[in-house]
Amino acid sequence: MGKLEGTILKKWLIPYFILVQALLIFRNVSISDYSAFFWFCDFAPLFLAIAFYYKNDQLAKGIINVGLLAQLISIAGFLIFLIFGANIAGMATAFVHTPLQGSMFFLLHLTIPIALFFQRKTEPRITSLAYSATILLLLFLVSVIFTAPIDNMNNIYSSTIIIGFTPPYYTPLWIFWTFILVIVPTYYIQRAVYSLTTHKKKKRRAL
Repeated sequence: MGKLEGTILKKWLIPYFILVQALLIFRNVSISDYSAFFWFCDFAPLFLAIAFYYKNDQLAKGIINVGLLAQLISIAGFLIFLIFGANIAGMATAFVHTPLQGSMFFLLHLTIPIALFFQRKTEPRITSLAYSATILLLLFLVSVIFTAPIDNMNNIYSSTIIIGFTPPYYTPLWIFWTFILVIVPTYYIQRAVYSLTTHKKKKRRAL
């Protein structure tokens, strides 16, 4: 367990994640969309708040491994819908109820990219992959036991939105495929971000 950087981070990021989680609960309850709580992104802010509160860098990194690509895709689809009106990956559904709820959707999907930004100077370690694997196991069990296949919760039954195709034996091997196709690439993205950040820092010191 490492120390998260900066007093500003500790002071403001935890309340920010809690606020987003509270707004999300309000949104889902107000439109009676209780199944939405089973989406990883819908409780990721709470997980991030816990990781940052306990100063557990690698747990935060593990959460980022799981959700970063999905949130970036969601943000891109949301912006494309706003600018061009094209419904990419079903992002228009965020506006089915009110623009305010659409704004909450956008705010929610900024949480993990924001966490990545504030964790950019922290080196990701193998421990983060263990946290990610544990999260995947929990997601799989919860999604299969408590949700219907038609909802494709956490993309357990189809991966076309995230990676554009569905691998063989996808659902039974969902943890394996998600780890290989999502977790590992994001882990190396985080390593690249860390390397670039620390390289620039060392370069400035040399000057």
